[in-house]
Amino acid sequence: MKIVIGLFLGFGIGFVCSIFKLPLPSPPVLFGSGLVICMTLGYVIVDKFISTQAKNRIHCGGPSPKS
Repeated sequence: MKIVIGLFLGFGIGFVCSIFKLPLPSPPVLFGSGLVICMTLGYVIVDKFISTQAKNRIHCGGPSPKS
């Protein structure tokens, strides 16, 4: 879901910048663009493999059930 939101946000910013003739908020050279792509891929990969479920989910708060 984060990837889809990020893509829509990126295309939306590019669309608004092209309509109003604003400079794009990205590096103008190929090396800079590759750097942005590598940083994004690194974030996605780390988020996928490092994030874990809460081990003590039962103790994570919320309303207590009435007995």
